[in-house]
Amino acid sequence: AGLGIVLWGGGPPSAVAAAVAAKGCTLQSLWITSGGQITGYVAGAPGFVNDAFVARLAGGVIAPQTPIVLVCTAGTTPAVSATFPAGIYYRLPGLSSPQATLTRVEGALPSTILLAPGGFDLRGQTLAYTDGSQVTLATADGASRSVQVDGLYSLARPSLSPDGNRVAVQATRTPPQAASAPLNLGIFVIDVTTKTFVELPGTPDNEESPEWFPTGDRVLYSSFSPTAGVNLHVYDVAARREVLTLPDGGALHMAVSADGQRILDMWRFRIYDANTGAVQADLLAGVRASLTALGLTMDAVHNGRDGRGSFPLDGAFSPDGRTIVFDGAVVQGTRSGLMLFTVGVDGTGFRAISGLIETDAAFTNNFNYSPLNPLWR
Repeated sequence: AGLGIVLWGGGPPSAVAAAVAAKGCTLQSLWITSGGQITGYVAGAPGFVNDAFVARLAGGVIAPQTPIVLVCTAGTTPAVSATFPAGIYYRLPGLSSPQATLTRVEGALPSTILLAPGGFDLRGQTLAYTDGSQVTLATADGASRSVQVDGLYSLARPSLSPDGNRVAVQATRTPPQAASAPLNLGIFVIDVTTKTFVELPGTPDNEESPEWFPTGDRVLYSSFSPTAGVNLHVYDVAARREVLTLPDGGALHMAVSADGQRILDMWRFRIYDANTGAVQADLLAGVRASLTALGLTMDAVHNGRDGRGSFPLDGAFSPDGRTIVFDGAVVQGTRSGLMLFTVGVDGTGFRAISGLIETDAAFTNNFNYSPLNPLWR
């Protein structure tokens, strides 16, 4: 009971009560500094009581790492359920290291999990992330085991199979010390029990960014060629054959809908039919135009490799397939950083769901790719 101070992980003020209840605080009110003034939010009060507080927040959310003063009454601390709850997950990076903390927009997690910079995936109750030649599998209580994959290096962008027994990664057979040798990135499927792997047949150039379909044995990935450009591929691991090739599709960040019927291409912000490759929606122009209504502009300084763009970056479908969560590099006033957004698959309902997240753009090659990697489960 009494007062407490916490650093908030980011999200709407309405989510604070549930998050602090897990620590034994029955929230009465919370207080933050905004625009040089102390302003408060009363838990459970009618909307008109808290409207002014919410209006001060960019996108109606309290930014990550905001200090919050809590006013609590004593509560009974419930047993923390060691599961990954539903919600929007992302990597919360810092300013001094590419390492990040697994964070959930809707509130606290049962434990603090630090993620290496190679991306992550969450399937069922298994979290996967990569670092060097290792795949680490973790549970919500923070317990983990690392799988050393001999013969592969620079593992990144893991994607778990539906049963969690295999993980698709981009990697190379070239050791880091062989600096003059071609990198030749490929897509590898690793059995996390036997530590064996197979490489998917690819092009003479680099293949990157695997995404396992939610059901079955199909894996989505991109190929990068100085002559053929960037192309999207869907490969059936069980049948050992490519089932879809989409020229001028794919790139560093893609996603598949929960029903396996749609593909999200974030570089172009298009939705494709996963069986035919037909374009179902083209959202890029609309979301870029919508930024100005939020008082934001695209970050023209940290604008990806060779100025290829850093808004949007990475994204994912909602579980019901109606909405997309994504991130991008933006400027708000005199500050630049990353923000999380949602938009309907029909292009409506664009809104910000986080405050500005500041990090060093150098960690991701000038925001050439996302350090947040939002995921919705």
